[in-house]
Amino acid sequence: MSLKIFKSLTKITGILLAAGASRRFGRPKLVEPLASGEPLGILAAKNLISFLSSSLVVVSDQDNALVSRYRQLGLDVVTNEAADEGMAASLVKGIQSSPESDAWIIALADMPWVKPETIGLIKNRLEGGASMVAPLYQGKRGHPVGFSSQWKTALLNLQGDKGGRELLRKHADQVSLIDTDDEGILLDVDYPQDLK
Repeated sequence: MSLKIFKSLTKITGILLAAGASRRFGRPKLVEPLASGEPLGILAAKNLISFLSSSLVVVSDQDNALVSRYRQLGLDVVTNEAADEGMAASLVKGIQSSPESDAWIIALADMPWVKPETIGLIKNRLEGGASMVAPLYQGKRGHPVGFSSQWKTALLNLQGDKGGRELLRKHADQVSLIDTDDEGILLDVDYPQDLK
């Protein structure tokens, strides 16, 4: 049996976190068009599914603006009724909705400039046996991040608005870091001026 066949047995699920309230932005930001005309939340989804056909998106129960577009792209849509409890609640919902996964790549819907190739590098590192993976740009750690099922219980116990950041910090010695030339791993959209 070839290594390629072994790799195909690893189920890695992409989780796009898209349930934020856009409070700092002042209006729903994921529908905001980029220079290409594409809503930023849709470009982030396309980047994720370019390497992860098995992907889901977690949305707020108050947010229906992009749901049909996400479904058209082939993402499973998961509603988080507790989105106001913070990012961790959405991450937990995504993990609970993909219990058969061997690993997850967690991406943020307000980070549309991540290169798809970076997601591919994270996927390859997880397939190679890494338990936690994060990309670097000029020495700074960014998103998306990957976790093997070894961390499932810890992920399900997360609370608040830090997502998996606390796990990465506490277990820094177990994080497989990937140097990239991808500035997009650090660029998110919090305010309208960030679109420029």
